[in-house]
Amino acid sequence: MLAVEAMPARLMEYRKHLHSVSISKDGSGIRTDTAQHIATIFGALRARTGHDFLQYKEKTLLRRLQRRMHLLQIETTEAYIEKVRVQPEELDQLFRELLIGVTQFFLDPTAFEALNETVLKGLVANKGADETVRVRVSGCATGHEAYTIAILLREAIGNRRPKPKIQIFGTDIDDRAITAARLGRYG
Repeated sequence: MLAVEAMPARLMEYRKHLHSVSISKDGSGIRTDTAQHIATIFGALRARTGHDFLQYKEKTLLRRLQRRMHLLQIETTEAYIEKVRVQPEELDQLFRELLIGVTQFFLDPTAFEALNETVLKGLVANKGADETVRVRVSGCATGHEAYTIAILLREAIGNRRPKPKIQIFGTDIDDRAITAARLGRYG
């Protein structure tokens, strides 16, 4: 926590840092020294977390890495690598930074309508009370997509009897998001 009186000075330091690193960025705002070290950083991340991010879009990885460096006011990628060596828990923060949990109910209405019409309605169409419909939602973040599918399945079943059992399994590599999904409380 930072005292209010200290905030202006901290903001000025941050602004000065952003200006000093701006000269080492290319036209798209990516640091020119970062791409050559990405394998080293993300190799260390994989060793720490067990998750390999190297198949992600490189520019996304670089932007998220830069964000961590900016927050820490680290000037060079080599200095960030040294920080990771000295404080490996920084990799946990980088891991969290990479888990972009953009989610909401019916996030892409067109896609959910297509899913409903082409898949979900057919899944429950001829199912009886002794049958179970199972759905897996991978990368479910905080569960909005899983609950959206539950809503669509419930609507597809409607008031007909008998009703099949429904099981929805949501998975995600972000343990915090899964914890929020399990609560199923949305504001």
